[in-house]
Amino acid sequence: MFLYDSFLAGRQSQPINMADNSPPDASSQLPPELLALIFTFTLPPTWAVRQRARLRISESPWYLTHVSSHWRAVAISTPSLWSRIAVTFMPGADASLAFPFPLLETQLKRASQLAVFFRGCESMLPARDENMDPQMKAFSLLLRYSNNWVEANLRVTSSLLGLLQQLQGRVSSLRRIWFRLDTPLMVLDNDPVDVFSDAPSLVDFGCLNQQRMTFLRFPKERLTRYSINGPMVWHRLVLTHAATTLVEAYVWVDFEPTWPELLLAQNQQVIHLPYLRRLFISFPRILHHIGTPALEELGVAFGDQPEPGVADCYDLRDILAGYLSPERSACPLRRLLIHNYPAPDPIMQILRTHTHITELGLMVNSPEGVIGLEVVLATLVVNTSPIAPHLKHLFVACENDTTFDYTLYERVISSRFRARDKGYALQSTALALEEGVVPGEVIQSLQRMEREGLVWSLFTEHDAGDAIVRWTYV
Repeated sequence: MFLYDSFLAGRQSQPINMADNSPPDASSQLPPELLALIFTFTLPPTWAVRQRARLRISESPWYLTHVSSHWRAVAISTPSLWSRIAVTFMPGADASLAFPFPLLETQLKRASQLAVFFRGCESMLPARDENMDPQMKAFSLLLRYSNNWVEANLRVTSSLLGLLQQLQGRVSSLRRIWFRLDTPLMVLDNDPVDVFSDAPSLVDFGCLNQQRMTFLRFPKERLTRYSINGPMVWHRLVLTHAATTLVEAYVWVDFEPTWPELLLAQNQQVIHLPYLRRLFISFPRILHHIGTPALEELGVAFGDQPEPGVADCYDLRDILAGYLSPERSACPLRRLLIHNYPAPDPIMQILRTHTHITELGLMVNSPEGVIGLEVVLATLVVNTSPIAPHLKHLFVACENDTTFDYTLYERVISSRFRARDKGYALQSTALALEEGVVPGEVIQSLQRMEREGLVWSLFTEHDAGDAIVRWTYV
């Protein structure tokens, strides 16, 4: 009996019936390298695995080991199949099912390089005996194999915070880290978290701060991507050190409520980022402080700072006007994401002038935002005055609102998809709704276009939030 069979039997789970899923005899004739490559396509996407509070055997490499002896041998001898590990603890879920300990230990041994996702749950009370605490056991085991980490996404709780010191000197292969300290404010202190400063291969760093800025030490000179929410002075430090290597940056100013006025009052030198191609900012005025001659993808959020004002939309329009200079003709703006814009007119002017935009994302989370969204969408309906004629991909997201005009959205998609003979290039669209119901006739129209070649996706409830994150963090 295999390792996971004994575990499942103990949980009184239904037995797996493989009778109707036996591979054809021809599979045994395939070269092992080709069969291993095919195996990789049987695994679900990483974002889907991360959302699950328990390991699904049928969507893991463990399933492949139970089909035949040949498949088992190939799967076990393919370390890359076992490299992705996601352990998710969620409130109310059975912690023992997140990733059964014997299976986790065996999978860690089979992988040579590891992409680790760990989500701790602060509301899940730790056991009195640390050796019996599921979160503590799983996280400790992952840390034991940190020398093999290539990527890591860690959401750490207060009970696990002390274990991080085990990473010191053991992250030589780590290239990408995303870190979130999910702890109550009272357990934080002013001492920097110093466990990644000796990561010589690190090129991608991200940190989400919840209660206040968590100061993390990490090498900045080789970064090609970073994502942090924190004071502007911290962003300037990272941008300055990584200026000649950064390709992608997410600059979210936080824990500094008066920073826009402070920046305007200071005569700070512009930071030149010659290779930056993707940028997401939480305030348009950040663009006044960085030079981005190679920028192709831009995301801007409004409304998350106090009283952003209509003037900021016009400020964004004026800044982007400089991107139309002849010097930038070989590198035009191609992807634009706007979140919570308070005034639609400057957004429409941007779309009229930046004709090279091929991907557009519009996101709102208030009734006022929905009104502005509909104004912009109305201008995208094909008529005699073409706007964004090269638009290939359109993403629309409405958070916390049910008043959106779905018929208008369908008109935009239909008019652009069916006007390909006039030079319009719409190929795909996605709609994300945390609330609300799309009318049946709108869905039927979009399904008809889907049969004709349109790539269309609808995300609702929790999936909508995940879609927004994926579209933002390209």
